[in-house]
Amino acid sequence: MEDKTMNDTERFSAALSMGHLTIHDYPELVIAIADVKAACAEANEALNLISKEQADAIVRATNDMATDLTHIPAISMTRIIGVPLNALVNDFLAEKSGIDVAILNLNQEAPAVTTAVRSLCVTRLFIQLTERARIFAADLEKKAIEFRDVVTVGRVGMRDSVPISIGAQFHAWSAGVRRNVERLETETAHWRTVSLGAGQLGTGAGIAPEFGHLATKKLAERTHLLLQEAEEQMDCISAHDALLLAHAHIQSLAAVIWRCTKDLCLMCSGPRCGLGEITFPAVAPGSSIMPGKINPTVGQMVKHVCDQINSNQTAMMGAVNTGWLGNGSVSTLPLKIVIDDAKLLTNTMELFNRKVLIGITAHPKHSAHFAKQSLSLARVLIPKFGIKAAQQVALWAQVNNTSVKNSAVELKVLSKDKADKIFNLSDLIRR
Repeated sequence: MEDKTMNDTERFSAALSMGHLTIHDYPELVIAIADVKAACAEANEALNLISKEQADAIVRATNDMATDLTHIPAISMTRIIGVPLNALVNDFLAEKSGIDVAILNLNQEAPAVTTAVRSLCVTRLFIQLTERARIFAADLEKKAIEFRDVVTVGRVGMRDSVPISIGAQFHAWSAGVRRNVERLETETAHWRTVSLGAGQLGTGAGIAPEFGHLATKKLAERTHLLLQEAEEQMDCISAHDALLLAHAHIQSLAAVIWRCTKDLCLMCSGPRCGLGEITFPAVAPGSSIMPGKINPTVGQMVKHVCDQINSNQTAMMGAVNTGWLGNGSVSTLPLKIVIDDAKLLTNTMELFNRKVLIGITAHPKHSAHFAKQSLSLARVLIPKFGIKAAQQVALWAQVNNTSVKNSAVELKVLSKDKADKIFNLSDLIRR
């Protein structure tokens, strides 16, 4: 039987106390709603709906809440988004400021507050993610310049192909990350919209006419973000497909990083029987019975993180479909996943960059040996001598366990001088 003496926070805490994660584990969520509540108080003051003393008291309470999470109860994250979060914060602010909840929550329906909180969280996290990705791309490009003259064999489906430079591979990964940086910047711009004047269903019923505009302006000033009111307020508070798209951008960046890391781990394999084209810094060196072995633990961690992000997409699909009629998703999971994965990928790029990427070294002589032995070098003969001559040269090289260059000379397709010129590896990687 419900205890009538409990406030909203105590009722939600008793009913939803599940799982080990609480709102204390998500400071960005608390900071966001603190900013929203402070902006709303300032907007209500500007409309002469509350006094300056009341607004100041509310703002001081929101600042206390944002700077010390222990001030608020550790409500479970299982079902915090929506009414529970608004009620939790209202109860805390009322106790801290001495202002009645009804006055404190004036013009602030839970769906509108939640949407603004969601927008702030995603915007801030995407700004951090984008900046870290930009740094990651820049450091990949530095390695591309450092290794631009290091020739190795290209591979298609793990099979030998024509020569490339290791620098070109780093440049390609850098280009992939930069492409995702541009997408993230575009996506972040879409999240700079709030609907604080939307009311409960997006119609603005029961909300002061100028409140939405003023609250948005105050929130922009407080957060130093370029925010604007949503044009379609009902859609803004009820639809959650935007979170799916936001997570897809995180997933897209993770896919590029996963591929980059996987290839780097293969290129670092060894010390004697792997590819051995590069060496990672000895973050996790092997045991005494395996000298020279470097365990790619950080690279493996990166791949596991990317796998986690991919698997979370499935949970997203189910969670965004939990709303009905005018109500948006009642699940905390979509926003929680976006917060978790954006932070996870941001931190992962920083760690891999610091522990591995900037310390990678290349082995030019070893890599050049691979390039010289590739039978695909016969392809450079096709434009001048035709496909049949190239096939004969490649076959003779394979049967006699020699290089394509030597095969071309032995079959008198080329003189030694011309063979040296045509099969010059440095020239081939720059064509």
